[in-house]
Amino acid sequence: MRALFSKTVLGDLPDFQADPLAFVERHLTGADKPVPVRFGPRRFVLAARPSAVRHVLVDNREVYDKGPEIAKLLPVFGESVVTSLSSSERWRDTRKTLAPTFGPKSLDHGLALALGVLGGEIAKMAASRLKPLNLHDTMGRISMRMAAAALFHCAITDEQADTIQRSCAVAHERISESAWRPVDIDTLLPTPKRARFRDAIAGIHRVAGEVVASGGGILAGMRQLADTYGPDCLRNEAVTMLIAGFETTASTAGWLLYALASRPDLADWLREEADGAVTAGGDIPASKLRELPRAKAIVQEVMRLYPSTWWYARTAQADDLLDGVPVAKGTSVLLVPWVLHRQPDIWGANAAEFDPTRFLGRPEHDRHAFVPFGAGPRVCLGQHLATYNLMAMAIAVVSAFDLIPLGPALEDRRPFAGVTLGHPREGLTIAVNVRPRQRLAA
Repeated sequence: MRALFSKTVLGDLPDFQADPLAFVERHLTGADKPVPVRFGPRRFVLAARPSAVRHVLVDNREVYDKGPEIAKLLPVFGESVVTSLSSSERWRDTRKTLAPTFGPKSLDHGLALALGVLGGEIAKMAASRLKPLNLHDTMGRISMRMAAAALFHCAITDEQADTIQRSCAVAHERISESAWRPVDIDTLLPTPKRARFRDAIAGIHRVAGEVVASGGGILAGMRQLADTYGPDCLRNEAVTMLIAGFETTASTAGWLLYALASRPDLADWLREEADGAVTAGGDIPASKLRELPRAKAIVQEVMRLYPSTWWYARTAQADDLLDGVPVAKGTSVLLVPWVLHRQPDIWGANAAEFDPTRFLGRPEHDRHAFVPFGAGPRVCLGQHLATYNLMAMAIAVVSAFDLIPLGPALEDRRPFAGVTLGHPREGLTIAVNVRPRQRLAA
């Protein structure tokens, strides 16, 4: 009786909350058409086909816009390029202002600064020789500092880095647990969780304000946005870029290093390419990153199997038909890269295996079958920077260290599926041993 009541009132929500990844895998793997589900009183349509991605994010994008799911992020990000509606003038103006500063050539100076930061961080890793390294913390610190250097041309202090990491952990947990609740008590009442969330937001905003005060990098070209949309505009965009540069890149970087530690054959394969890219002093010239197909392929394979944004949500602004399935106005559509990137008919019988060679040469899959950065007009502005930063991390680490996994094999690690895809609850841990070439160089 209780189970019947739960199903009647909550629909598919309890099954989804119990294991989100298993739920979407069960419903979408091999499915040719979108699948309608119900989470409490709300109707959703799940989809994991290239045709659905193309329809919702590109061809028929005027019918789909950000909806209730994005509202969960507003306390942290405020009105920004991520949270604003595509139909709004605010989004169009911000996107138009930011887009030129994120092109591959425009980022060269910032990327060179980020690579300088990476060199210092590799030295810190060397000091932890054969000691356990928590990849969430280690790659979080490195990713954040590289992003700050590349985007804002500034250095993040230890205190700022600690504040962002602690605050983002609190915010991620709070948003993840409340994302799908029909009613969230901790939002309505003055509970301890609400207080911790409020304090975390204050910490993030404080550091973002300090970064904005530096006025460097891409901030220099954004002053007109503040004139039009108010003083909080620059802070909100700085929050967006700091968190995107830290949270999602750090998660991907952790999976990247754990994959290389778990697969010595791939580390050796990448090391052959690294030897020609890293200077005698251990530096990586920014210009070299565009000439490293193996590094790019390994990064792409990590983003395929462990996409930080494992779902995209859009709300239908009018009745529509999605791959033959009716979508009523007000229905939320969840596009699920976690399943899309693992569909056997697209990626082959070995779709679940880590095989970067699938990205060498000209990929044969549909361009909308691989969407770690989204697609269409709202595709992630930072995709080139994130990719190059991750490639540089992979090259620098395999050049400097032998990697030792401290835990089960890669394929036995299950991510935490929150508002973004995180590391397993028990974490990802490795150890490093300094390679002979690095010892001689020192």
